[in-house]
Amino acid sequence: MTVSVSELRQDHVHFSLMLNVLERQAGGIEFERRPVSLKLIQLALKYFRSYPRKFHHPKEDAIYGLLIRKHFRKPEMIYNIIEDHSDLRDVLRILSEQAESLDLRSEEAVGVFCEKLRLFIARERDHIAMEEGHLYPTAVQMFSPEDWKSISDSFGTETDPVFGEATAAKFDGLIATVLMHDSLSRDPEFANA
Repeated sequence: MTVSVSELRQDHVHFSLMLNVLERQAGGIEFERRPVSLKLIQLALKYFRSYPRKFHHPKEDAIYGLLIRKHFRKPEMIYNIIEDHSDLRDVLRILSEQAESLDLRSEEAVGVFCEKLRLFIARERDHIAMEEGHLYPTAVQMFSPEDWKSISDSFGTETDPVFGEATAAKFDGLIATVLMHDSLSRDPEFANA
């Protein structure tokens, strides 16, 4: 399997689409108490709990480890990003648990949940901006083709059951489903279904 910045950036495009869904659907549960919005939020959170942790962040962590070994000038930036990966797992676990038990009839509970969800969205966007704006360009500049090959080799081959194409297709299917339902949920007839 080849690990590349372009692949990681494509993941960020998917993440941004899902963050947009979360943002729109938060309004659906907060202001209209739409059950369909809560289901879409649960699906999007499931995606964020699974794909980044299992597939995206390990690749980034390998890149960041090599940046540190190559004496990147701001190692604290890398340590903060790696710590953020761990913190985001905890935040997502809590948000997912809250989404599963959220009572849409409770204005207070919904308001608190939506506030936490919006904090997660903002934090994730900041995280992506830091990686895209600073760490990815530095890796592209500092790494040789051999460095990229070494990182890629540490993740096995395309037939790997964890990092294979079937896994990517599964998550792409989830993204497509969530985006389709998000689009439909803006239709008043669907939203009240």
